[in-house]
Formats: sequence, structure tokens, C-alpha cells
Amino acid sequence: MTFKQIQQMIRAMRPASNKVPVLDSRDYAAVVASWGTPDSVVQIGPIAFRETPIGWISATPITRAQWRAYEPAPREWKRTWVNEAWEDNLPATDLTLKQIDEFIDNVNFGIPGTGLPGECRLPTLGEALTMAVAVEDVSLPLNAFGTFSWQPWMQPVAFNEPNAWGLWDTVGCVWQWCSDGPDEQDVLQPSGTIYTYKRRFASGGSWQYRAKECLPEAFGGQGYFAIAMDERIQGRDLGFRLIVPKAGADELTVDARQVDG
Repeated sequence: MTFKQIQQMIRAMRPASNKVPVLDSRDYAAVVASWGTPDSVVQIGPIAFRETPIGWISATPITRAQWRAYEPAPREWKRTWVNEAWEDNLPATDLTLKQIDEFIDNVNFGIPGTGLPGECRLPTLGEALTMAVAVEDVSLPLNAFGTFSWQPWMQPVAFNEPNAWGLWDTVGCVWQWCSDGPDEQDVLQPSGTIYTYKRRFASGGSWQYRAKECLPEAFGGQGYFAIAMDERIQGRDLGFRLIVPKAGADELTVDARQVDG
């Protein structure tokens, strides 16, 4: 079976409401250009931070092109698409948390003079859930799971509609590291030594999950919005985005205890 036949088969299997729009290179270039156009956006290098009620949040998960602009160490990914624009705008994945921390330090060097009130960091799980829902009535998820669906491969960012805050891919694109996690656990190793098991939350599900699985049950999904993973893990469906929080934003953040699992 050819690649084209596989594509046709997958499209035929999708419900009409779940089809991902197929964009040509000109359309996609226009979408990428729109990331930095609104007045509520602060641009730090190639990264557009959109202003929201809880802080300034990167419009998409950090892409490969954005990573290369600040990369703390060279990183090459296996090519997925023939189209160069799509390839550059795939999420930056398969990274260690140490590499991500070094990337964040490099981005923060460019923040002075932008008007942002502090440095960027990974969002907490509560912040990630809030930006995924992005509505006052959190029982009505606006990142409607009808706008994206399971894919056999990673898609470039911004292939679907943004949510109410102008953020793309808060769910269903790649798992996104959070800054917090559950308590540490001491695990007895076969050798008799104790290993302290440090875990970190990741949010949003990924392209390997079906659409409705990517939201918590409290918001009409099937409870795979958040998982706790060993901090040493790297994965091809594990990326990140950034937030510069606003003062007092905790009062506007959805309680992360509403996340199932």
C-alpha cells in the first residue's frame, strides 16, 4: 500500500466533524505569520507569547524552529514531512528536562525590555488545565475535541483552530511538561539500594490518543489529560510550552484536583 493510499484510508475512517484541515504550504505560512500579529502578543525572538487572564503563554508548543533559535545544545530530529515549513513547525520533542531548563534560561535572557513582569517557566498542571479549557464556565471546554483526532504521526502545530485565548494545541498535539508533580517516592531496587523516584506532570494528551481521551472526565473527556512521568523520560510525543504568569493568577486558575488520574 502506498503512502497516498494510507492517507486516503485514514481520512475515510474519520467522522466528518473530526477531520483535520489539510493546509498547503501557503495556507500554513499564513497561520504561522498570524501568531505574532495581535496587540496582545509579546514577541521574544521567534516565540509569540499571547496575553491571557493568567499570564503570557506561548501561542503553541515550542517548535523545532523555535528550539533551534535558543538551543542550548545541537539537536537533530528525524524528518517526518517533505514540506520544510511543516518540518520546522513540528513540536520540539524527545528532550530532557535539563535541556528544557537550559532553553528556558536562554529565552529569559531576552525578556528584559519586553514589558513582561517576570521570567518564563513551564506551567503548573492547574495552569495547563486552565489554558486548555479557556472559558469562564469550565464545564464547557472550548478546545472542542471535534476539531482534532487521533493521527498515526505527529502534526505541525496550529493545524487546528485556536481556543478562546488564541492558543493552539493545548490538547491533543503532544504531551507538555508541567513544572509540578506528585510527591517523591522511595523505591527499593533489586540491589537493595533505595532510589528516589521523582515524577513530573505532563498535560494535554498527544497525537497518539483519540480526541475525547485528551480531556479530563470533569470536562467531558475520558480522563487522559494528565499523567505523572519519571523526570528522566524523553519521548517523541512529549514537548512543552512556556508561561510568564501574572500576579494573582492563582485565583483564576482551575483547581488541578479536577483532573482525573
